[in-house]
Amino acid sequence: MICARCDEPLREGDDFDEQSVDGASGPGITIYRHRQPCRPAVPRQTAPAPLRR
Repeated sequence: MICARCDEPLREGDDFDEQSVDGASGPGITIYRHRQPCRPAVPRQTAPAPLRR
């Protein structure tokens, strides 16, 4: 399992919260987060940047 906040693995013994997210047109997912505040992951570009200036 991977923490949805910091993208780090949840290890055995870590305290974590589990939340179900319903999908509008699909089965939905379950996300996991560390209970202790963790450092958010570095933002990643998920779409190409425009080439215009």
